[in-house]
Formats: sequence, C-alpha cells, structure tokens
Amino acid sequence: MNIARLNVRITFQKNMLIVDAIGNHTNEWTDVFTCSATTSTKVAEAEKEAAGQTVNTERISFTTRYCSELKDVMPNTHRIKLLDRIYNIISIDDMAFKHNILKFYAELERRQ
Repeated sequence: MNIARLNVRITFQKNMLIVDAIGNHTNEWTDVFTCSATTSTKVAEAEKEAAGQTVNTERISFTTRYCSELKDVMPNTHRIKLLDRIYNIISIDDMAFKHNILKFYAELERRQ
C-alpha cells in the first residue's frame, strides 16, 4: 500500500450505552479511533426505496492499514465520520485475510 495515498483523516465512532449520574441509560455515538485513509470515488450511485420514495444513496469505500484498534469494528455498532459527514458501514473486507489492509464499504447517512 502506498502511504502517500492515505490522505484523509477519518474517525470511527461506536454506539455506546451511557449511564448518567442518576442512572438513566442513553445510546450515544462516541469517537473511538482516528486514522488516515484512502477514499475512493463513489462506489455507486444506488437507488433504494425509503418510506415510499426512491432516493439516491452515496456509497464510498475507505481503505486503511490494518491495526489492532480496527480489528473489532463491526457494521452494526460502528460508523465512520469524514469531516462533517457520517457514513454507515455496510461491509468490511480484510483483503484476502492477510491483515495488511482493511476496506470499509459505507453509505452516506440520510438526515431527516
């Protein structure tokens, strides 16, 4: 992997259960790890149906170096923040299980 291509900083966030001083439980997105990544151009401009409407979804892939902090990232509990945009992780590719590179396929979160 060419290190010069790791030109953007991304932050991985995890959905964690937070308990306040009086015992209330809330879910919050917490920053857990920041690293450099390569972003590809849009993987696809896919269309999907949401609430009876057909909407475009922006899909992108992030390529990072393999590290111990990223080995436990799961699509259902983590997301990626790039600048002020939030991307939900769709799938993770370990690139032939060599533990050198991780590729995260993600979709831009739709805000209401």
